[in-house]
Amino acid sequence: MVRRLAAHVELVPICPEVAVGLGVPREPVRLVRRGVGTVLVQPATGRDLTEPMHDFASRYFRELPEVDGFLLKARSPSCGIHGVKVFLGETAAIPSGRDAGKFAAAVLASFPDYPVEHEGRLTNPRLLDDFLTGLFAIADVRRARHQNGSATGLVDLHSRHHLTRIMFSPQDQNALERIVEESYSHAEEAWCAYTEVFRRAWARAPRAAGHLKVIQYVASHLRQRLSLAEGGQLNSLREGFRSGRVLRSALVECLRGLVLGCGLDRLARQAYLNPYPTEVGEVAD
Repeated sequence: MVRRLAAHVELVPICPEVAVGLGVPREPVRLVRRGVGTVLVQPATGRDLTEPMHDFASRYFRELPEVDGFLLKARSPSCGIHGVKVFLGETAAIPSGRDAGKFAAAVLASFPDYPVEHEGRLTNPRLLDDFLTGLFAIADVRRARHQNGSATGLVDLHSRHHLTRIMFSPQDQNALERIVEESYSHAEEAWCAYTEVFRRAWARAPRAAGHLKVIQYVASHLRQRLSLAEGGQLNSLREGFRSGRVLRSALVECLRGLVLGCGLDRLARQAYLNPYPTEVGEVAD
């Protein structure tokens, strides 16, 4: 999956353990319980890497170029998002709990509204779809801002994500509308505010319920234009998605085909119906 993704995004690779001075190959590191928290140690050398990792993460984030999300390493004491083994001692054989790796915890704290996943979870097609949809939506906002940072450019982006915004809370929808309305007097500030609100809105949007709202909206525009067979197919897929038997990607593909077949070209160009390159969304190897 990472190889397929690399054809469509610019990857910024980093190994935090190498960055704090560990070699390749290197002795293993682990999380060890100390008081109410954890520390990152290398049992073979006795090194406590907690502060070096904290200092590196702080420095790295300050120097990091603008990014749209993070893909980290599963179960790593430095990069695991969750489920990393925590031990009561440096030589303990049985873990006593689970936590996030030290670098991953810093990512989650510093970038709370960004798409963040580890590669192990992307074997799940629903998690993969959710990660890619958020990643490419946020990237679209950034790219549009750099290509045309005017008020008109913001209006165009806002219109292109009309379906996406149906997923957002009423408060977030209203906030985005206000930003666009006021953008003609201060476009640069409007773009900054829009980017922040859009990212936050996506991060807290209800997934299944939000998608069903979008699907219902699109279906309402198609209802009078579909044949009996097409309407039955759409209803079947929608109920399959509601029950968890059908992937959203399959439903979106059907919706896009029906919208195009009905000549609704403007609706067909919506970002929600074209969330990311199809080949990237294949289940991870």
